[in-house]
Amino acid sequence: MTSRNLLIVFLMAYLLCCAQHCISATLPDWQFGTATDMSGWSSAGGEIALDSKEGALAIKGDQCRLISPLFDIKTSPWHLLEIEMRTNRSGNARMFFSDTTDEPYGGFREKWHRHIEMIGDGRYHKYSLLLCWHDLEKVIHIRLDPPGTDNAVKSIRVVDIQPAKTPDTTWSFISGLGGWAAVALADDPMASDEGALIKGNSDALILSGPIDRPTDDIPRLTLRAASKTSHRALFHWVRADRPGLHSFPVELIGDGKMHSYNIDLSASSDWDGTVAAIGLSPAEGHNPSEITLQSVSLGKVAIGPAEIKISRLELADPVTRAGDRAGLKLEVTNIGGSAAANVNAQVTIVGGGDPVILPVKSAKTIRAAESVQFVWETDFAVPGQLTAVSKVSATNAEPTSRQESLRIYPRLDKSAIRDIKYVPEPKPANTVDYLVGCYYFPGWRDYGAWSVLNDYPERRPILGYAHNGNPEVVDWQIKWALEHGIQFFIYDWYWIKGSRGLEEGLHDGFLRSRYQNKMKFCLLWANHNDPGSHSEDDMLKVTQFWIDNYFKRDNYLKIDGKNVMVIFSPHNITADMGSDATRAAFEKMNKLCEDAHVGGIYFIACGKGDAGWARQLENEGYDAISGYNYPSAGDRGQKSAPYSWMVDAYKVIWNDISDAATIPYIPLCEAGWDSRPWYGLTARVRTGKSPQLWQKMLDNARRYCDEPSRTLPDGRK
Repeated sequence: MTSRNLLIVFLMAYLLCCAQHCISATLPDWQFGTATDMSGWSSAGGEIALDSKEGALAIKGDQCRLISPLFDIKTSPWHLLEIEMRTNRSGNARMFFSDTTDEPYGGFREKWHRHIEMIGDGRYHKYSLLLCWHDLEKVIHIRLDPPGTDNAVKSIRVVDIQPAKTPDTTWSFISGLGGWAAVALADDPMASDEGALIKGNSDALILSGPIDRPTDDIPRLTLRAASKTSHRALFHWVRADRPGLHSFPVELIGDGKMHSYNIDLSASSDWDGTVAAIGLSPAEGHNPSEITLQSVSLGKVAIGPAEIKISRLELADPVTRAGDRAGLKLEVTNIGGSAAANVNAQVTIVGGGDPVILPVKSAKTIRAAESVQFVWETDFAVPGQLTAVSKVSATNAEPTSRQESLRIYPRLDKSAIRDIKYVPEPKPANTVDYLVGCYYFPGWRDYGAWSVLNDYPERRPILGYAHNGNPEVVDWQIKWALEHGIQFFIYDWYWIKGSRGLEEGLHDGFLRSRYQNKMKFCLLWANHNDPGSHSEDDMLKVTQFWIDNYFKRDNYLKIDGKNVMVIFSPHNITADMGSDATRAAFEKMNKLCEDAHVGGIYFIACGKGDAGWARQLENEGYDAISGYNYPSAGDRGQKSAPYSWMVDAYKVIWNDISDAATIPYIPLCEAGWDSRPWYGLTARVRTGKSPQLWQKMLDNARRYCDEPSRTLPDGRK
């Protein structure tokens, strides 16, 4: 062999070696159905193997983590991740991406990941995710953390779906999608004279081409669409200067008619900077819906005809009693793009006798995107359930109607309370061997805090906008709690490296109240602090504060002789200190308490997770697990979801954590969730709440506690 031939053979061998270990410059595409090996994928948790029978890459274990081989691609807002896989547990898979392999965590960082909501029925499903990962210039590997303990992946690939750029910001869909890209639609879009029929769930998406317009130039969205069901669609946008797919819900009217939906996008803090592209999903959540989309427009003003909607119909005072003269409020909103003229509103009250027809009230005009309130004063003679039926018309808009139930409470016997000088002494309910408590957020201290509820009169407390640092207010709360089976308050408590806040509710209210000794209390350390806030020295300082101010009190709640301390974010302590240092700090905190002869600390961790997470908490020294809230429980991917789903999902959460943990799980019950006063249309809302469903959740918790293996160390449930 000549030296030249030897050189060629050497170069070929070198190039072949590089090909096996090189970084791919094309979009990654792994098809495990035809693979003869694991295609460079590895595990950072769980047992991994190629299952040739299923044609999939399988991974099993308590904490499954799949890591891709290295590749090298320039990121784009139009990169789509497509995965076909199965898992045995529903929940969020986390897909991490990175431009480095530097430690820690092999280059993967918490800030660089996306969620994929997966169905845990053990069957294969296809998932599509618009990555919007362009905060990094390039990506060189990904990691997939599925939610289950038994998972298999048939394929993973990244696809570029960028459509052509359009010159304007108004799109018609009469003849189809108008050049927009379609992602994971249930069926191919159908064109009609009305518009394009698109069907799918929140994974389905149609996406425009590049826009590159400042948000200040296009603050208003006008969407023309028809739907046969009342549900939420999702309007999306991609920002050029920020990663992620941003969304805003659109509440669709389910009458099958074409409607205009004019939305002020500037109400969202994410509508900022430069918009790279916009999109639309026909539904929110896992359940598919279909809509007929006629047009989408972005501009400075709303466009289209006038359209009126009854946005509210309610009593001005939710606790209206028989014999009271009370206000009834009707709010009309013009959701169209032109002014509504000569608007007339009428309400009829039915039930409890002859119908009461209230006089017509009128507004000459209601401008686009504005609301007008009409208020009637009327008498309610008898208690019971009534119905208000409203009708609103305008000369240049379709009429609309709405009805709502009105609850009228019994007349108050004022003679029975005339001589009361102070809160009557509580008469506690007998809860036998059940120990029931509730969280107490002490932030209701001034009008600034309460004012968010001004537009939600049904949430106004019986005591009004009261200061929870007022002992008399707290005595009423203690009385009502004890008489309804609640024996202790868990006060949200704030400490950040010695700095404390929101103490008035506990120090000025509860600890100065007349009936405090009839009620137990403990703390939830709301340690959602900045990174680096936790240290052993600080943990010992906070423990000393607890000893000096709370643990020596007779009414501080104890379990098994230990002072109960609920930790809001165990993860934050572990992230700052590590598991071993956390356990060492807990041991020293307990020793500090024992030396002070106040008993140890019964640490309760908030959260939910798998068996590995539960074992970590036990190893760190926690005595039990519970939660603060699980507002997304059972929501099926919907921001607005029925409360009944939450009731069923909570039971699943309790059992899952209890099965995974060797320390007790204390069941958490939640009466609902509705953060609209703070977040408007983007809020999470649980609908259809009722006393009956709340009772069902409590019954579920009682049955859970009745299991002999689930009692606390001192025998209480």
